[in-house]
Amino acid sequence: MAVEDIFEIVSPDHIRQLRDKRPRNLQALLRGIAKAMEDVCAAVDETGHPTAVFVTVANTTIRLLTRIAPFLMEDREQGVVRDILWRPGGYEPDAAGQAGAPVETGEQANGS
Repeated sequence: MAVEDIFEIVSPDHIRQLRDKRPRNLQALLRGIAKAMEDVCAAVDETGHPTAVFVTVANTTIRLLTRIAPFLMEDREQGVVRDILWRPGGYEPDAAGQAGAPVETGEQANGS
């Protein structure tokens, strides 16, 4: 897909809606993108060179991340995004459907 296609198909409202109302779907999308990138890297490591298909997959995943990432960073303290990106195991809502407890950073764990 061309950059223009990605930006036309994946609107800011769609990304925000995934982030705010369907975080599990956003998590699944991001995991799918990461898996596709992992598959491309593994195939290139195995063959020594990328095929046209792998180049297309790599370009599409990078374009999707380029489109999605800015909207994930709009509110850096948002629990859902923090959990999806940084919590081991990803996003898991509590009983009220909210993101889990804050993730400790190395500085917090060391008492700094």
